[in-house]
This record gives sequence, C-alpha cells and structure tokens, in this order.
Amino acid sequence: MVPDVRVTYSRVFGGMIGTVLAVGVVWLITSLGQSTVLFCAAIFLAAFLLPSQITRFWIFSGMIAVIVLLAWDLASADPALEPALLWERLADMLVGAMLVLVLTALVFPDVTKSLLVARLRKAE
Repeated sequence: MVPDVRVTYSRVFGGMIGTVLAVGVVWLITSLGQSTVLFCAAIFLAAFLLPSQITRFWIFSGMIAVIVLLAWDLASADPALEPALLWERLADMLVGAMLVLVLTALVFPDVTKSLLVARLRKAE
C-alpha cells in the first residue's frame, strides 16, 4: 500500500497485468527450449531495461517477474517444473492482490467508495 489510495489500487491492477504478461513471455521463451543462453540473454535484457520502466509500474513489475521466473527455471534445471511454477505465480499474485484490495477497502472505506462511484459514473 502507498499513501495515495488511488495509486494503491492502480498498482494492484497494474501489477496483475504485468504479471500475466510476464507469465506469457516466460511461457513463450521456455517453449522455445531449455537454452541457458536464451534464458540468460532474456534476464540480462530485462535487467538492463528495468530502470527505465520505474514510472510504468505494470511493465516494471512484469519485468521483475520475468527475471525471477527465468532465474528460478535456470536454478531448478527441471523443465517439468516450469508450467507449475507459472500457474503458482499467477495464483500467488491473485491472492496478494486480493489481500491488498480488501485491506485497502477496509482501511479507507470512504475513499474506496468515492473512487468506485467516480469510476462507475465515468463508465456510463
């Protein structure tokens, strides 16, 4: 959570989008084969580009997930582990996001209600 409730909600949804995209990218990379060179190149590329994406939280969180998932895959050296790892990352992200959303709504009910009302009016 951050001091601005709107930013907290934005980061939760941005983090979810980034993680889903990261899982897709890792699935694509690992489906090309279990190449250590390819995995390392993808990790180094993501690490190199990471600082430039600090203001885009969804891309930033996705790049971190790519680095961690590929590094975990490299460290495990078990190609059978990768599909389960991707699903577990999605499940972990969903649980964490739900906890932050619920706790933020409980701690800041008035702000949450006003943000929901504003969003609903905007959608109409």
